[in-house]
Amino acid sequence: MRKNYIFIFTLILFLSTIIFAQTQTTTKTQPPKKPATIFVLHALTFSNLSKGNLEKDLKSLDDTFKMSIPIYHPAIGLNLSFYTKLQQKGLPYPSMINRILKNLVNILNSSELPDKTTINIVLYTEDDKDLYNGKTLFLTFPLSAIKEYNKTKDLNKFGSQIIVFLETEKLEYKNGVFTAKNYDFEWILKI
Repeated sequence: MRKNYIFIFTLILFLSTIIFAQTQTTTKTQPPKKPATIFVLHALTFSNLSKGNLEKDLKSLDDTFKMSIPIYHPAIGLNLSFYTKLQQKGLPYPSMINRILKNLVNILNSSELPDKTTINIVLYTEDDKDLYNGKTLFLTFPLSAIKEYNKTKDLNKFGSQIIVFLETEKLEYKNGVFTAKNYDFEWILKI
C-alpha cells in the first residue's frame, strides 16, 4: 500500500512539473510573412534623352558611340551604359565623360526618380588593336547630388560626391581633377 502512495505521489509530482513547465514556456508565434514583391527591371525611356543632344554631341567625338537603354531598379538605381571604340591609350576619353554628364544634368534633374536614387554610369572603351586592352570606367553618385549641383552650380562639391573607378582602381579626386595611380589617366571635371 505504501508503495502505491509513493508511486501516486511521484506520478502527481511528475505531471505537475510537466504542466508547470508548459505554462512557463512562452510560445513564440512567427509573425505572418509578407508576400515577396519581385521587382522587374524597368526600362526607362527618357524622351528628353532621345530628344537631347547627347548622342549627336558624342557622335562628333566618335561615330562608334552607342548608348544602351537606361535601366532602373529600385534597389540598384539607374544604370546608364555607354560604349565606344575610341582610343586614347585604351582609356575612356575624359571629354566624352564630361559631355555625358553635361547632357544628363538637366534630364536627371527634371526626372521623377526619388532623390535617393543612385546613378550608375558605365563607359566601356574597346581597343581594336588589342581585345584584352579594353577599359571600363564606372561612375556612381546620388541623384540628390545632381539636384544640388543644379541649384548651387558648385562643381567641386558635385565632383566630391562622385565615386569613380577605372577598372578596379578607385580614382582620387582633388579640386575638380580625377587621377589614377596605375594608369596614365587624368579627368578634369567640366560640365
